[in-house]
Amino acid sequence: MVFNGDMKTTTKTKTSLSKAVRGFRNNSELIDCARRIFQLRVEIQDGQRYIRRKDKDGIREMENNERKCRELETRLHSSLTSAGTRCKLAALLCKHHLDKIDTEIVMLLVLDRLALLKDEYRKVHEISAVLGKATGLKAVKSLSESGRLHKHALISYDDPDEDFRDRIVELDPQ
Repeated sequence: MVFNGDMKTTTKTKTSLSKAVRGFRNNSELIDCARRIFQLRVEIQDGQRYIRRKDKDGIREMENNERKCRELETRLHSSLTSAGTRCKLAALLCKHHLDKIDTEIVMLLVLDRLALLKDEYRKVHEISAVLGKATGLKAVKSLSESGRLHKHALISYDDPDEDFRDRIVELDPQ
């Protein structure tokens, strides 16, 4: 074990942290990282039933998924700024100075448009649900007309008169 100040880290942890600093080489690498994050989040949400049933193996799997998800989230958000111009999608996200929620919404819409996830995430309530309860309200604010994504013309609405909850969010090509 390697000790870094008060925090214990293993060689494996140091390796994964050094990967986090390295930017994405291309759009595919960034998209794959985001895809894995959202797949894990859905599995974690589905895994909540293990807690109710007190299924120890299921709980262990869910904890592993949560750990993997946190590592991927760290990589996604810390690698965007160091991706430079090699990754056009990362450059676009950095250009608009998006926060974590806005970035994840854009990535989710990219994945949805490319049909890389099992389920569709096009409506406001579907998008906020997959982002999780903790970020749900922030996601709703981000998806609103007054949010940064709409102000920067990164998203639009299929039918702006539709009830906000059921409004279909479109990713505007840039």
